[in-house]
Order: sequence, then C-alpha cells, then structure tokens
Amino acid sequence: MLAAAALADLRGRWTPWRNRVMVRLGELSFAFYLVHVLVLRGFETVLDTPRPDLSAGVALAGSLCALLSALVVAWVLNTAVERPARRLLLRRGAVSR
Repeated sequence: MLAAAALADLRGRWTPWRNRVMVRLGELSFAFYLVHVLVLRGFETVLDTPRPDLSAGVALAGSLCALLSALVVAWVLNTAVERPARRLLLRRGAVSR
C-alpha cells in the first residue's frame, strides 16, 4: 500500500494522504512521537490509572482526551520549536555555502 501511494504521488494522482489535514498531521508526527508517552504518563499520574474498574466508555473518553492532548502538545512543540529551528538551520546552511 505504501508503494502504491508513493507511486500515485509521483504520478500526481489523487490519494487520501495528500490533503491539507493529512500533510499537517505528517508534519506533526515527529513532535507527537516525542511527547505522546509523556502525555500518557501524565494522564496516568493525574487520574491514578490504569484502573480495571473503569467502564469502556470512560476509558475510551480518557484515551481520546490523551490523544487530543498529545496532539495539542505536539502542535505547540512543532510551531514553537521545530519550525523556527528548521528555518534557522536552513538559513545558516545557505549562508555557509
């Protein structure tokens, strides 16, 4: 599937991964990778989990809140750190050539 999507990209064909939302999520993926475990551990500490007595609905809602929180933290990290650092490094690279 990955090869087919890459081939479609190279040929300029439509794929569901080329829309604005999916591209932005791809940009956030590294920051999300860095923060998701920290956010999950924070939720576990605050909520005193894992708890086997939680209902499926409460567990699902908590998981959704953790996912959205990690996504927000990743967005902040990407916007405030990753993008400015990338611009700085690319600008310096162009000057040193």
